[in-house]
Formats: sequence, C-alpha cells, structure tokens
Amino acid sequence: MTEPQQPTSPPKPNNPLRPFFFVLLVILGIGAVIAVSKWRAPPELVQWRDNFPQAQADARAQNKPVLLYLTAEWCGPCQEMRREVFTDPQVADAISRFIPVRVDIDREPALSQKYEAENGIPEFIQFNPDGKIIRRVQHAFDAQQMIAWLKPSEG
Repeated sequence: MTEPQQPTSPPKPNNPLRPFFFVLLVILGIGAVIAVSKWRAPPELVQWRDNFPQAQADARAQNKPVLLYLTAEWCGPCQEMRREVFTDPQVADAISRFIPVRVDIDREPALSQKYEAENGIPEFIQFNPDGKIIRRVQHAFDAQQMIAWLKPSEG
C-alpha cells in the first residue's frame, strides 16, 4: 500500500536583491561597530598641531623642543596609541614641554620621505628649538614607555 502523497508547494522564486541586502547588512554592522568604538573612546589629551613648519617656527620663538609624530590612518599601532597612550594625563603632561605636531605620512609624503618614515611608523622625532634632531624612534609605546622616552636626555 502506498502512502498518499502530500501536496507540494511550488518553489519560492529567488529574490534577486537578496545578496544586495546581505552585503548592505554586513556594511551597516561594520559601520555600527566602528561608530560605537569611536564614541566610547576617551578623547585625546595631547593638543597636536598639524603644520610642521609652523611648529618649528613656534619652537624657535618659545625656545621649546618639537615632537614630530609621523603616523597614518591605516596604522594599527598608531590608532592603539591614540586610544591608549594619548588619552593618559601623564603622557599629555610629558608632551607639554614640546611643541607636538602629528603628520599623516599619506597627506605629507615629502616630509615622510625626508625623515624616512616609509621604513616604519609610528615614528617619533625630537628636535631642539633650532631644528636639530635630538633623537628618534620607530615603534609604538605604551604610556609608561612614552613618558620615559620623552624625558630630557642627559648631557
């Protein structure tokens, strides 16, 4: 004895916009994660300038050293320092003895080439008020390492 066959429903037509909606949903999800992470990030306490020649002129006028920070938006360690290091009051205090200037190497490639930042970022360069390089380093810091590196060199 054969069992009666159940009536089958016709197959549902494929929605041609389904892949589009899926991609849109993924993009919106990523955007939401980025927005929340930026919203929750504490503000930077360092008052960075973005004009290196003006910072050098101000350094001469104020007899202060310059701290040049070469960075880029795509630099993961740089973004981590933005969230974890430059939000630290002790780091901001240590940087306050400098004229701090942050330069994006993608926006100022000539400056990047001049100081050979294409070899690696983040790069930090300390200049005396006359523009002579005091010291430089090409790597990220945590807050305590940054404070220690910013201390005036002996001699």
